[in-house]
Amino acid sequence: EVCPILLAQRWVRDRFRKVCEKSIWSFKLGRGAFATVDSYLTLGYGGTITLTNNSTTVTGLGTNFTAGMVGQQLKVAGYVFTVATFSSTTSITIDQTWLADTLATQNFDIMQVYITPTPTDFHAFYSVIDPTLAWIIRLNYNVKELDRIDARRSATGTPRVLANGVYSTAGGINATNEVYELWPNGSTSRQYMYTYERRIADLNPSDTPPPIIRSDILVCGALADLARWPGTPERKNPMFDPYFTQWKMREMEFNAEVTKAIVEDQSIFQTDLTFANQMNLAPLD
Repeated sequence: EVCPILLAQRWVRDRFRKVCEKSIWSFKLGRGAFATVDSYLTLGYGGTITLTNNSTTVTGLGTNFTAGMVGQQLKVAGYVFTVATFSSTTSITIDQTWLADTLATQNFDIMQVYITPTPTDFHAFYSVIDPTLAWIIRLNYNVKELDRIDARRSATGTPRVLANGVYSTAGGINATNEVYELWPNGSTSRQYMYTYERRIADLNPSDTPPPIIRSDILVCGALADLARWPGTPERKNPMFDPYFTQWKMREMEFNAEVTKAIVEDQSIFQTDLTFANQMNLAPLD
């Protein structure tokens, strides 16, 4: 009788979102894996390609293109393109139109340069490890930094950096997920394990929050919002506090309880993620 039920649900939903944004909670973490593949040259294939002005078609001579190369990256003359479609062993298309003069009989390679995480709730990488070399891949780089130090992407070898890239609009399971770039570009097959931060969905009316976030914390925050709502001309809010005393008190209580929950959650965090702390960062010179 104080406020519409949909408005009350919105306040609870908003408070849950605020709580989720205050920390990388243990319930927000998941694990996954991705892999690179042996590059075209590593597999022992040969041939040359021709890029035609104002065309996305790549024509091969003595090449051995396969359907499995779709989604991998074509590196040629300092450019990196993504293979969009496969037509035959001597014909593929790329995701960008070749705008320069026709480039004939060029050496090339095809490899896995870009990584698109597969979990549908993926938000961001938390830690990526190379179990083979027992080190952590460096994060928190972006492609602008790679453009500055290696614009032609000429560096090859063991990947040490996973840089933030752009959002992919291609079809598939991750139609709008971010694409990351491995650098240096690896030319051999290797599996990587990662921990990632989940994208948490809003609470539905029938949902309950994760156990670490008590329901009464959300209710306390929602009541703080209620104390700031004057109501409507037809139905005044009897709990409205024009001096915001109730709001300040409940807001302080909400923040204090959230802080306690974060401290409690950290104990779960440190037990669950000790494996990452036992490895060194990938070396960079």
